[in-house]
Amino acid sequence: MFLESSSDFIPPYTSELGLLYDSYRSRLEKLLGGSITGQLISLPHFSARNESNRAIRVRTREQIDFEKYTAVCFCDHDDTLERYSPRKESYVQELCPMIPSGDRDACSTTLRILNAVCRIRPITGKGPDRYSPLLEMIACSTLLDSQISALKLQKISDVQSAKEFIIQTVLPQFAGMLEYNERGFFREVKHQALAIQWDTKPSRVAKIVWDTYRKHMTQSTIPDQELAGLNIDPAIYWIITTYGEIGFQPEKVINALEYLQTHSYRMPNELLFLLRGTKEPVVSHVLQSFPETIPVLAIDDRLDQLEQYRTNPRIVPIQAKREIPFQTRNDAQPDHSLFTYPVIQMDQGNFNEKLVKIVSSLSAST
Repeated sequence: MFLESSSDFIPPYTSELGLLYDSYRSRLEKLLGGSITGQLISLPHFSARNESNRAIRVRTREQIDFEKYTAVCFCDHDDTLERYSPRKESYVQELCPMIPSGDRDACSTTLRILNAVCRIRPITGKGPDRYSPLLEMIACSTLLDSQISALKLQKISDVQSAKEFIIQTVLPQFAGMLEYNERGFFREVKHQALAIQWDTKPSRVAKIVWDTYRKHMTQSTIPDQELAGLNIDPAIYWIITTYGEIGFQPEKVINALEYLQTHSYRMPNELLFLLRGTKEPVVSHVLQSFPETIPVLAIDDRLDQLEQYRTNPRIVPIQAKREIPFQTRNDAQPDHSLFTYPVIQMDQGNFNEKLVKIVSSLSAST
């Protein structure tokens, strides 16, 4: 097999805040316009023992002048600010012909299933699971080995067979720092075992997989028709929220913001990287530093997330929608909501206009 021995596998970072500072400090300071501070937030998670709602809040060191702002807006990134899920299909379609197999459909199915399965839990073993780029890229790199790909592709037809493939073929490459729990999930045995430095290709990832992944999964994909709507009114205090592994989420978000910056668009005031647990407790915690008189919006594509935001009466939940031509992982979740939320159709390109109208209506009602 072309992959190296697992004996030299060492996670590049043990600290999430350290990874963020070392990899992104200069880029974040350029985006946010000044020296940054990263605050690690850890709050009790009341439904999961021995777990916390964990996040990193990134902002400049300047004191906030609340008189300048008419509202605070917490805006999700994946599939809200930026249409993210369709990237996966582009990645699959470009990588599939490179895998030695005569069955293109079987290959596409396998890659899609692997993407859905490559979710891991932190060292605490508590959910929700986080998507792991490194686990997926190593699994895809393993399929490039012509000696095993044809056989494996025939057998990877559902979630369980994909897990078996990873357990037997991929986990040994992590030298015991990643495990599969008998209750059905993957877990980091060592904190930050799956962290990635995006300026250096991991040794166990094939170059063609690395290049294809970076092209489709980390670079900005904001379409022209949505671009104008993302120049947010400077009177709105804008905080981007995103959930996932700290070695992946900043790369996506910062690439998107740098693309907006090339068009001279304003940048967010803060970034909130959610690492574990749920968003709402962290957002509510951050809100304690804002005057109670200022309107608060929370925009997300997921109805379950909007339901959580409803528990805080200060927050006005707003649903972001798009016309997506194929089913994504989020779309597959049933709608159990008993409430109807204000909707912003993101692909109409008038996001900022809609935000301003909502803020104006809230201000008029108070």
